[in-house]
Order: sequence, then structure tokens, then C-alpha cells
Amino acid sequence: MNRSLPLEFFFEKAEAGADIFALFLASGSESFSTKIHQIHRAPDTVSRLSVLSILGGSASFSYEGRIRIDKGAIRSNASQENRNVLLSNSARAQSNPTLEILEDDVVARHASATGGQNEEARFFLASRGLADSLAKRALAEGRIREFFGNIRSIAESESLDELETESMRLLETIFSENQ
Repeated sequence: MNRSLPLEFFFEKAEAGADIFALFLASGSESFSTKIHQIHRAPDTVSRLSVLSILGGSASFSYEGRIRIDKGAIRSNASQENRNVLLSNSARAQSNPTLEILEDDVVARHASATGGQNEEARFFLASRGLADSLAKRALAEGRIREFFGNIRSIAESESLDELETESMRLLETIFSENQ
């Protein structure tokens, strides 16, 4: 299954802001791509984007992020972060964050990381008697819990609990398919 998700967020009024979160879980030969653009057109606007993908099997994910701060959008503050966790050697992720800054006196930043799981953390868990497959699962679950914890630090909702539960169920499916 191939899915594409283009999103654009426009900050056109002074002091407008948004925290944006996107989570992608994929396995088998699933393929996802997303383009998320944050366009600041007014002064004193704030946007924060956090994208997490966890990929198993031969799944693939492509991320294109763009922050644009137009002339006149002074004191804008924009960030984007993309983290891709590869659970298999066949999983692939591509990340392309960009900044387009047309104004002075702004803050804009982006970060991207793609890789397998933290080997030191896996070794630590294994040294405590946890099987490698369970250690990998625990670390992936920790990433999802951290992701939802970041959302909860901003807003609380019953639907977040449901989304987190569904994400854990999907993660379980990814691990069962990779065994």
C-alpha cells in the first residue's frame, strides 16, 4: 500500500501558532510519503513539527519538510524534527528538511535522524536478561510513548489514549510480521 500525505500550515495572523505531530508505522512493503510545509507570513508566529516513523520489513517512508518565513514575519519561531527508526535491514527512510528564510530576526531550525535502534540500550536490556526481540520491542514502544508524552505536554484528550493504544497494536503487528 502506498500513501501520500501533503500538508501545508499557513501562519497569517500575528501570534498564530501550532504544534504539529505526525506518526507513521509501517511494515511489509508499505510505502508512505509526506510533505509538510510551515509557512510563516505574519510576525510573532510559532510552529513546531515532530514526525516519527517506525518501519519494519521492507517498508519505506519519505519525508519532505519545509519551513518558509516570509518577509514581514519578524520574530517568527519555527522548528521541524524528523526521526526514523528502522527495525529491519530492508526498511528505508528518506528525509529532506529545508529552510527558506526571507526575514531577519527569526528562529528556524530543523533536525533529522534515521537509523536502527540504540545498540547500547539494547545491550543494556540484554544484560538484564531481556531477549533481543523483546528489547527491540521495548525500545520501539518507548519511542511511541515519548511521542505521545510530548503531545500530552501540550494538550490532554481521551482520543490520545485511543491513538496510543492503536499505535501499540500496530507496532505489535510490525513485530509479529518481522519474526
